[in-house]
Amino acid sequence: MWYDQFTSTDWVHDSIADAYRVKALRSRKDFWGRVIVLFDGAQGWLLSALVGFVVAVLAYVVNVSEATVFDFKDGYCVRGWLINEKVRHFVLTRGMWLADL
Repeated sequence: MWYDQFTSTDWVHDSIADAYRVKALRSRKDFWGRVIVLFDGAQGWLLSALVGFVVAVLAYVVNVSEATVFDFKDGYCVRGWLINEKVRHFVLTRGMWLADL
């Protein structure tokens, strides 16, 4: 339901309308009816998982970009500009090439 600005919310009416909606969903006994009921019940969990995933990806991007930009003050490797100084030191002391990573 959509409410315009400056209108009051009728919680009793919303509760009754939602009960009718759920009753209509659960009255379908076929396969797709059960899938729709399952999806209707899982919407909150799916949205929470999606928001958590997006926040985790954003935190990862901020972490990696911050470390990379911070390491630019010491110079960077042309072949592996994303690799920080610790990884570069590990690679050079083991005699590996950046292409081997």
